[in-house]
Amino acid sequence: MNQPNEVSCILYDGNRPPRFYKFKRNIIHLFFYGLPLISFICILIVIGVSIYFKQIQRISQKRVPEIIHTLQKEKSLLEGKLSQEKLEKSKLIKKLSTPSQEVSKLSLFSESIGRKDISNTPDLDLNTFKLSSNGDDKTLSFNIVNQTENQTRLSGYIFIILKTQNRLHVWPKEALAENLTINFSSGESFVTSRFRPVEASFQLATGTVESIKVVVFNRAGDLMLHRIVKEF
Repeated sequence: MNQPNEVSCILYDGNRPPRFYKFKRNIIHLFFYGLPLISFICILIVIGVSIYFKQIQRISQKRVPEIIHTLQKEKSLLEGKLSQEKLEKSKLIKKLSTPSQEVSKLSLFSESIGRKDISNTPDLDLNTFKLSSNGDDKTLSFNIVNQTENQTRLSGYIFIILKTQNRLHVWPKEALAENLTINFSSGESFVTSRFRPVEASFQLATGTVESIKVVVFNRAGDLMLHRIVKEF
C-alpha cells in the first residue's frame, strides 16, 4: 500500500475554529532528518578546519626557532669571515705604512712592501717529514701544523726549495719567474685551523739531495716559517 505524499494536521486554538494544515512528507523528512544531518556535517567541517589551522600554527611555531637558529648561525659565520677580512686588511694597511725589514735568508724572493719576519713565533710547525724516491722522481710529504692557542685560522702560501749538488729546484714550478725571482703570492695556497698535508714532486735526473728549505708566507707577505731540513 502506497503511503500518501502529504501529512495533514488540525490545530485547535481555544474558542477559535480549528485550522487545517497540510504538509508534504518530504518537507517533514527534511525538517526531522535533513537539518540535523546538515548541522552535524557543518560541525564536523568547523572542527576539521579548526584542527587544520591549529596544526599549521603549531608547525609554524616549531619551524620559526629552527629558521632563526639557522639565520643566527649564518650570521655568526659571516661576521667571523668579515672580522677575519678586516683584520687582514688592517695588517696590510699597517704593513704598507711600515718600512720594509730586510730578510737576508730570502734571496730568491722578490721584496714586498713592509715584509716582516715573524717566523720566530710558534704559530706554525712541520711534522711527518718524508722524502720518497721512484727512479728520478722524488716526492716530499709533510704536514703544516697550526699551533695557535685557539686554533685560529691561518692562511698563506707555501714554497719548497730543494737543493742538489749543482742546482736548486723550486716548488711550485711556476712560482719561479723568468728573472729567477719568486713572488710571495705565487706559492701553494693554504688555509688551516689544525693541519694541512703537503705533497710536492720533483724530477731529479742527476745529483743528490743536499737540503730542503720550506718557506711559508701569510697573505700579507710576512715570513711565517723558514725551515731547512738536511735529514730525511
